Amino acid sequence: MRQHVLAIAVLVCSAAQSLIAQSSDATRRDSVAVVAGVVFDSLAGVPLGGAVVQLVSIDRATPFARAVVSDDSGAFAFDSVPRGKYALGFFGSVLDSLGFEPELLGVQVDTGSVVRADLSAPSAVRLRQLLCTADAVAAERGLVIGRIRDAFSFAPVIGATVRGNWFEVSIDTDGIRSGERLRETNTQDSGWYALCDVPTTGSMMLSATALADSTDIIPAELPAAGLLRRDLYLGAASVHEADPLLSGDTSAAALPLRRVGPGRLAGIVVTTQGNQPLASARASVAYGTEAVANARGEWTISNAPAGTRLLDVRALGYFPRRIPVDVIDGAAPVTVALPSLKSVLDSVRIVAERNRSANLRGFDERRRTEPLARFLTPPDLLQRPSNFIADIIASVPGVSLERNADGTSRLGMRPVLGRGRCTPSIHIDGAELRGLSIEDLNGFARKGDVQGIEVYPSGHVPTQFSRFDTSGMFGCGAIVIWTK
Repeated sequence: MRQHVLAIAVLVCSAAQSLIAQSSDATRRDSVAVVAGVVFDSLAGVPLGGAVVQLVSIDRATPFARAVVSDDSGAFAFDSVPRGKYALGFFGSVLDSLGFEPELLGVQVDTGSVVRADLSAPSAVRLRQLLCTADAVAAERGLVIGRIRDAFSFAPVIGATVRGNWFEVSIDTDGIRSGERLRETNTQDSGWYALCDVPTTGSMMLSATALADSTDIIPAELPAAGLLRRDLYLGAASVHEADPLLSGDTSAAALPLRRVGPGRLAGIVVTTQGNQPLASARASVAYGTEAVANARGEWTISNAPAGTRLLDVRALGYFPRRIPVDVIDGAAPVTVALPSLKSVLDSVRIVAERNRSANLRGFDERRRTEPLARFLTPPDLLQRPSNFIADIIASVPGVSLERNADGTSRLGMRPVLGRGRCTPSIHIDGAELRGLSIEDLNGFARKGDVQGIEVYPSGHVPTQFSRFDTSGMFGCGAIVIWTK
């Protein structure tokens, strides 16, 4: 009898424990929830995969901290989240590129259901609101952000001056106005800078300086979103800022002196058509040694000035390219693709063929309305003894042939301000072709291929042929060539 009573007691105890466990499980199920959502890249307009999402309790009664990684569709989920108050945020390449800490989202978990909480990187509009004045925000102007770092230590540079220049044309009740625009700012404690009130889209020039160190003046293209992230690296600058092209003194003693190196830059040159290596192509950085590509198109500049620089790559028979590069330790090899001069000229001629009548009308109209420009027609060209376009243009008063440091030649004009010579912009059939040497220009066309040439002196260039060049100078004149 006692054994039966003991057995019943055990059964009752087990049943009671089971009921207690079931009740506890039910209570636990009622007290936890799933926190889920999507991480979105507001700048690119796409979900953000690979972001590290963190959920941390801010309620002392509910200790909780967990992290998950968003999938390719940007989705994430936290299960078994107890009731309480939480902070939700994420880390990822987008925030790293912007230099921003994550903005935390407050989440309240009260029930056992799914709590939806989406995250996103700051949009261009939001960043302008955070960093720019109310006038710049209202005008919906562009924004350039980034960090300035030392080219050797990668440490942030505090107090560096960052400049942005561009050429702008505006139309109002007073007519058409054009000119150079400048924005300038200084870096903060983290080396961070923000240039507000710049163009929403288009090209501009960027540079940074700090005491004796500087970057080259590099081109920057603002995307459609009106927000550009560009870090710059400061290296040794010239001892004195006198430019021999402005002073007119081209002697060796007048050349800017730099503490060169020990920067190293490597890369490969290939053709745009077919991706074939370009042997004997030349790559150079100002004040650095020039490198010649081997049979595989590979080149190495072993003594380049450290920092953000302009790399010039050219090869005989190909259109040259000038691109910004960072000469820093661990920099990845640079791949540069060069289009052939023939392919560029053919593309220009296709456009010109469709607009031939308009080009001739514009040429004739400017001949009547631009008294300070020089115009060469086919009869004028025939009177010149040379067949080379560059020689014919150089015969025009005010234009000269100038020798570059690498042995190539270029056309020169007198700038609007200062002395010496500067390089005019060159336009063929309405398209500006930058970085052309005399050899490149002569390879484009002979005088029998040309139906007209316009030569504009500095300060008297029509708006459609004006530009702000990479030397930081506006108003160096223009040469416009129209082919048959």
